[in-house]
Amino acid sequence: MKLTAVSILISFKDQSVLISASTTLFIDPLTWNDANKYCKSIGQNLVAIARQAKEIYLQKAILDINPNINEIWIGLHVPDSKQPTDRVWTNNCFPPYWFENWSPSLNISNGDLCAYVEVQSGSMYWFLAKCGTDTKPFICESSTGDTRAPTGMGGIMQKNPGTEQECNDHCNEESNCWGFYLYPRCQNV
Repeated sequence: MKLTAVSILISFKDQSVLISASTTLFIDPLTWNDANKYCKSIGQNLVAIARQAKEIYLQKAILDINPNINEIWIGLHVPDSKQPTDRVWTNNCFPPYWFENWSPSLNISNGDLCAYVEVQSGSMYWFLAKCGTDTKPFICESSTGDTRAPTGMGGIMQKNPGTEQECNDHCNEESNCWGFYLYPRCQNV
């Protein structure tokens, strides 16, 4: 089963935003390896969190969609177990040090090589777990249709509920509309 959030995700740079086509939360738990393979099989990647604004957006969206989900795989992993501090995103787009939110209690010496987030109302810390045995829900992210758009003034405006078209129409009227998300009904895969 999957829950889809059609979204415009925020990436601030030079008075513009990067519009990312969609993120999809899959609630059936898989290992990180299987989740990564599945995302790639549908032309996507496990989600990359390279900005705090995106993490805040995802945290709110996940809690709104299903507050019972508290651990979710993300696309950060260690490709070489001999270098456990060398981490990369599966989309190869962002250096992992642009934004980090590791748990203060993180232990990197136990062979856990794949990252997940622990979603709570007050925080969304990153942890590491075993890639091939631990299972968790996961988020795939599409970059299809990525484009830059001017932001105008600062701030984030969310239109919820509403259709994607209603939000697009509203964003075209307001110079400070930086993002929206839409939660369609659950779909079985």
